[in-house]
Amino acid sequence: MLVEHLRGEPTSFQVIPYNNPKDQIKLTAKNRDLKLRWVKQIKYVMIDTLNIPNRARELVLNLSYEEGNLSFYFI
Repeated sequence: MLVEHLRGEPTSFQVIPYNNPKDQIKLTAKNRDLKLRWVKQIKYVMIDTLNIPNRARELVLNLSYEEGNLSFYFI
């Protein structure tokens, strides 16, 4: 699972394994641009391993919740 927005931490995000949520990893980038690049690359890896249909793939890769207070959960 990928959680792109952590309240009060604009340059951080979490990666949480679905099979062991206790092993979550919090990553913090030096700036928002770097964070967005990291998140996008992680999304690519997750989508490539999960046989996601093309239309859903496009939607997930183009979503950006950084501007609001929403969290994006990608399982």
